[in-house]
Amino acid sequence: MTTLETLKGWVKKNPFQELSLKVYSGSETATPTQEPLQKDGWSKRIITPSTPLSAILMMKDDIYLASPITARSGQLRDETTNLQEKAVLHLKGRAWPLRKTAEGIASVGLEEERHSLWTPIGYRALCSLRECQLVVLNETNHTITFYPEDVRCWSKDIPVYILDSSSHTIHIPPESFSLVSWLQKQEMDFAIEWPEQEGTMEELKSIAGKLGESSLKIVKANLQKKIGRTQSIQLLKGWSN
Repeated sequence: MTTLETLKGWVKKNPFQELSLKVYSGSETATPTQEPLQKDGWSKRIITPSTPLSAILMMKDDIYLASPITARSGQLRDETTNLQEKAVLHLKGRAWPLRKTAEGIASVGLEEERHSLWTPIGYRALCSLRECQLVVLNETNHTITFYPEDVRCWSKDIPVYILDSSSHTIHIPPESFSLVSWLQKQEMDFAIEWPEQEGTMEELKSIAGKLGESSLKIVKANLQKKIGRTQSIQLLKGWSN
């Protein structure tokens, strides 16, 4: 049987007896760390949980970013419900059918890894209600998609986030970043889904002429894409002025 004196002897020999543990406050926190810079000045932010809404919150909401991962799922559910309620009030018209809009918001908010459920209307609603613009990189299919889709309607005053198509990573550019220069460089490896200009063939030829683009020996569909790209590039170039 171990005696009290024996226990006291063990305590005296304990090399850590002068140390004390911090008092546990019962509040788990997650302190975000600075993302390591790559050689080209870019950095990456890992998104957890991996949904488009989670990505936006990690960029725009400091409380969400600093929250422990275990708490974010509840915050995502609350924010998804909040966005669905806002959509009823603020997103009206034929472009926003009530049920599809609500389902789209739920998918981009809560559905991890079920990428097929992340519909364009869900992305558009997210961008409209959270005031952001998205460049979505699909490195498997080598495509770049925009939300809202028509870059010609984008604003330099609204933040642009570059997100991978699985919502695992946000790519954070350096301060000297030029979106238009970067997109033109990406065209070497990615098919970019530029908006298309609507109109009759005669109207398209007139617009192309004003833009300095040739419309000779080109089918209507290709001319629509050509004009839409040129208009988008011109808009984005204006952001640096």
